[in-house]
Amino acid sequence: MQISKIIILALISFQLFTQLSVQAQAWTGGKGKGFVKLSAGSMSGSSYFEEDGNRRSGLYDSLALSNYTFDFSGTLMTLESEYGLNDELIIFSSMPLIAYTLTEKFVTDSIGNRPIRKQLSRTLLSWFGIGTRYRLYSGPLNATITGEFRLPAYTGIPNDPAEEFLGGGSKEGIIGLQIGIPFEKSWLELHGSLSLRDKNWNDRFFIHAEAGFSSVEKTALKFFVDIQQPLGAQRDLPEFEIRKIYPAEFFTSAGASFTVNLPDGLTFEAMYNLRLLGTNAWSIGTVMLSAGYAF
Repeated sequence: MQISKIIILALISFQLFTQLSVQAQAWTGGKGKGFVKLSAGSMSGSSYFEEDGNRRSGLYDSLALSNYTFDFSGTLMTLESEYGLNDELIIFSSMPLIAYTLTEKFVTDSIGNRPIRKQLSRTLLSWFGIGTRYRLYSGPLNATITGEFRLPAYTGIPNDPAEEFLGGGSKEGIIGLQIGIPFEKSWLELHGSLSLRDKNWNDRFFIHAEAGFSSVEKTALKFFVDIQQPLGAQRDLPEFEIRKIYPAEFFTSAGASFTVNLPDGLTFEAMYNLRLLGTNAWSIGTVMLSAGYAF
């Protein structure tokens, strides 16, 4: 099984430079057209979804004989770019930088204080990703196929006991299909993609569905739902640990974004999404502001 995954990853890597973002639209921009976009934002959560789907917002310290709560947050910055090699083929890249913080606090003591149990932080480049998107069909229905390879800045096992906070990352090969139906002032879009990861990490499947509206000139409003589903057996995976990166998160999130296109190719976007349910995953909300230049 592991050999098969390595072969598939190698094929994806080769296709990236021949003819083949999960985040991209289902239609291409055209030869010589592209954009550069810088996004910044934050995410935060004070609970996580347990294996049964229930939220948990506190744990017990058997040494201190006291309960404690936790706040997980991150400051995000992502640089993205895209360029059309011809009318059917686009190459794109992404590079997200994230500063994580986890603060654990004991419950209120007898005089009303909340002592800090532990405060951890780490800043890292999540991955460098490069990929291509190829247009299969254009008309009343648009269809594209994507291939992407992501290389993390650090690797290792998800729950490495030597790592006090977070842990390793995984190389990823992603293949996906996007289908879009444009209307006069709106559109519908559906993305499905498969992520193949290293042996210590579960492969996963993504679904993205969105409805967009552009009734006001130079603006776009989108509503979307994202689903991540890990693949394979989870019975041998370790218990969810708030200080580690978990290899098999399931979650469903919903959100909205608003984009304004200004003259001279400038664009601004505001986005918010929230995880509504999941298992072995943080319950977090994310807000992002983006500025881009299209050419």
